[in-house]
Amino acid sequence: MGSTLNNTNASLINRVQTVITSHRLLKKGATVVVGVSGGPDSVALLHILWQLRYELGIKIIVGHFNHRLRRAAEGDEKFVILLAAKLNVPVFCAKPKSAHPSRGSLEDWARQERFKFLIHLSRQQGAHAVALAHTQDDLAETVLMRMLRGSGLLGLRAILLEREIERVSFIRPLLSTQKRDVLRYLKTARLTYRVDRTNLKTDFFRNKIRLKLLPLLQKEYNADIRHVLANMSENVAIDYDFLKEASAGLFARIARTGRDSSVRLNIQGLGSAHPALRRMVLRLAYERLKGDLKGLVLEHILEIEDLLDNRPARSVVDLPGQVSVLKLKSFLEFKSR
Repeated sequence: MGSTLNNTNASLINRVQTVITSHRLLKKGATVVVGVSGGPDSVALLHILWQLRYELGIKIIVGHFNHRLRRAAEGDEKFVILLAAKLNVPVFCAKPKSAHPSRGSLEDWARQERFKFLIHLSRQQGAHAVALAHTQDDLAETVLMRMLRGSGLLGLRAILLEREIERVSFIRPLLSTQKRDVLRYLKTARLTYRVDRTNLKTDFFRNKIRLKLLPLLQKEYNADIRHVLANMSENVAIDYDFLKEASAGLFARIARTGRDSSVRLNIQGLGSAHPALRRMVLRLAYERLKGDLKGLVLEHILEIEDLLDNRPARSVVDLPGQVSVLKLKSFLEFKSR
């Protein structure tokens, strides 16, 4: 396998090392599962971490999930197995245990199945983290997607450098690296990779943004648009973390959990809170009861606020996930229907 390095590639390797060490993404002695699809980004990430394995003192394991959604999927899996063999690192592959359900997004289903596999593999191998190959381009695309869909601060955080999912740490060491730098690295190092032809079609919303909107913005409005969107996402993440911490404190003061797992919020405490904190506390109450925020959108929060400010006691708002909000004299009560 090619391993030629020039100054440009050495610079990228050093940048990735700096990201990992400065943010303490991996400690010496850590085992890291690298999610490798066979595409350019994941191949570059694997090779860079392999180059840094001694400096970082890490053990690398490759994880590949074959979604079986394309004719080339079997070829992708074989490619990843051979790649891991050339680098002399362990590789584990898996396929979906069930077919894609008739309802719901195919993209969401594939993502969830892949994460389930990586979480299971990480626990099975005693890994300290799972490394994914999202780049600054992916971050910019995600920010634009969520802006166009009307997302709030939570969504505009987009892709985080480090995120814990089901007590497994997911890290993205290439998040500040642009795609063009990844492709230059691969070319210089003489590394081959697989190309997903479906990424060239504009049938999917993300592909339209990647192939049409971002190039238009870069050409006509701001040549550095990817960096601008990435910076905005980082600033939003910092602001959101502050609000999250403040709202958690307010929630602890005004929330009570009933024997039936219902959540009661003191109306006086809600009314005196800043609107930003109040909305986050309402989301926390829903999340505490249901376990996640799926299906809960701004429209629902506005309806709860109307219930709180304008409707009489005993009024009810029905939310997704079989959750209702009942207005009592002194409390808002979130409970399962």
